[in-house]
Amino acid sequence: MIKNANVEPVQTCCVYTTTEASQSVQLTNKQEYANKITLEDGTDIPITGTGALNYTFAEVGDHKVAIEFKEDVTNFSSCLSNCVRLTSIPENLFANNTAVTNFSRCFLNCSGLTSIPENLFANNTAVTAFNDCFSGCRGLTNIPENLFANNTAVINFGNCFAYCSGLTGDIPETLFANNTAVTNFSGCFQGCIGLTSIPEKLFSTNTAVTIFSGCFKGCIGLTSIPENLFTNNTAVTNFSWCFQGCKGLTSIPEKLFSTNTAVTIFSYCFDNCSGLTSIPANLFANCPNVTDFSGCFRYCSGLTGNVPVDNDATPIYNRSGEGKEGYAKVTIYSDCFYNCTGLTDYSSIPSGWK
Repeated sequence: MIKNANVEPVQTCCVYTTTEASQSVQLTNKQEYANKITLEDGTDIPITGTGALNYTFAEVGDHKVAIEFKEDVTNFSSCLSNCVRLTSIPENLFANNTAVTNFSRCFLNCSGLTSIPENLFANNTAVTAFNDCFSGCRGLTNIPENLFANNTAVINFGNCFAYCSGLTGDIPETLFANNTAVTNFSGCFQGCIGLTSIPEKLFSTNTAVTIFSGCFKGCIGLTSIPENLFTNNTAVTNFSWCFQGCKGLTSIPEKLFSTNTAVTIFSYCFDNCSGLTSIPANLFANCPNVTDFSGCFRYCSGLTGNVPVDNDATPIYNRSGEGKEGYAKVTIYSDCFYNCTGLTDYSSIPSGWK
């Protein structure tokens, strides 16, 4: 190790927490991004080779480590992924990296991380990808409201907060307000079992979005869906697995998809939502381009009432076979109502749909 003479202790840095003596800790999964890594006492850690950089701390406790990244880095993909001993990050960690376009998997599986500084990405205005950025960060309890406020070029938020099981309460309503170029929210909050609600205007400015596949999959704590959640997302084509496994849901808003006329896929959208008791009659009536309803209500064993109908007052399953006027022909529909035996008209549903 290189000990710098007359160096003041590092003040602004990442914190890594060890739980036993002489524990080896992964400081970064991509050491080639770093220009300099310094311990609190001024000791510089040699940066050699590529890939993960580990360091062994002799004593148990919280250890401050300053990481100075190379300013010309454009891709921070997997930079700190799997750094399970990382418990805190400074607000200015990426302040000098104004050319970065990719933060995908940056903090993937950093399970010890408990919070995110609000201005962490404030200077990274060129970023287009945040997919899987905080996926698996089970220790996070909340998301700062303005975390992505300056990242107006972002296209991909897929799996961004997937399996952040420690998130509780509300998602900030304006979290994505400035990210008007986004096209992908697939799996963004899947597996966030602590979430209890969704802000009605969460996606209100994200009019370019085309995919919400698995967005809230497995969010068992959700008890309701705002009726206008997707009202402004008129370009969406894919809602597959969107609320799959959300067993706490008891109802679906009647106009949830009333403006999503471009949708083609609803496969497994409400699969295993065992708490649902009914389906709004006209839930899909304004979605004329759907071709895939496979598994949409599979294992929704609590459903009662009738199968939803279209604007012609006939059931949605009439879109298959020879089809019906004004609607695309549904070609994929297996298991759509599988195990939904409580539906009043269950016996009338074609065998291929159940």
